[in-house]
Amino acid sequence: MIASGIALLRGISPRSWLFLGLLAALAGVGGYCSIHATLRERGRVEVAVAQTNLKAERRNSAAYAAAANERLTDERSITAHERKLTDAVSPLPDAHPSHRRRALACQRLRNDPRADPEAVTARCGSGG
Repeated sequence: MIASGIALLRGISPRSWLFLGLLAALAGVGGYCSIHATLRERGRVEVAVAQTNLKAERRNSAAYAAAANERLTDERSITAHERKLTDAVSPLPDAHPSHRRRALACQRLRNDPRADPEAVTARCGSGG
């Protein structure tokens, strides 16, 4: 069996061997080019993804900065509003609450989104 295979290979002409060698070389070059083209394309895609991620990161950081500014503005506004309410109540005596002080406290409760509406109505009535 091996002897017949060797005899078959010896029967191939040098020109045919040259053709087979050339065919093998072309297959090797084609495979090499195919692999490197795939790697180049993968590299281009990675660069495009990195650029897109960078743009998104910049946009997100700008949004985070804007949100931080809004929070700061809101905090200042809330602090000023609380200060106004405190200043309105501070000159009042500490005795029994007057109608004005009671109305102010009820208004605070109505403005508080966490307050239970039924409890506010029970303590303050339904009016303003």
